[in-house]
Amino acid sequence: MEKLKTYRQIRSGGIALKLQISNDGTAKATDIRVYIDFPEEFLLYDISDIEDIKLPKAPELPKNPIKKAEEEYAKRMNPAGAASINWIRSFNHSQNNTMRSISALSRMMLPSPYTSSTNSSLDIDEHCIAAEIQQIPHRASRLFDGIYIVPTQKGTFKAEVSIMCSEYLKPIKRCIDIEVI
Repeated sequence: MEKLKTYRQIRSGGIALKLQISNDGTAKATDIRVYIDFPEEFLLYDISDIEDIKLPKAPELPKNPIKKAEEEYAKRMNPAGAASINWIRSFNHSQNNTMRSISALSRMMLPSPYTSSTNSSLDIDEHCIAAEIQQIPHRASRLFDGIYIVPTQKGTFKAEVSIMCSEYLKPIKRCIDIEVI
């Protein structure tokens, strides 16, 4: 039941988020690192992963005792036929697992469409966004998209933001108020 609730929250309660990092200063900023820590009431995803989240399977009902007895009777009457059916089932199961493994491996090898530049990166954790940029000229900005945020509760929350670059002596820390209604 909990898996179904989470699935519904992700599919109908989340929003796409774009993160813009701007340099309003008078000089180029270098080695910029921005961290946004969301409270545990928020879940963060790479937006491309949302398509892979499937509706959870319903719990399986116990096997019908009459059907089970009929299958047992058929096995006793024709043991060779039952063995061949079990072999076919196990072959199909192992083939499906192999295809899923190949599919997952090929997805891991593809570059993310949201980190197209080699001078920047975006990491999305369960409750944290980490963006790094090698440099931003003054009066310029960098936009990161591909973030999907899912609030799991209503209320007022605070996200903590930390910004650091080579030109700062210490990080700038701020809070963002978030209200979920």
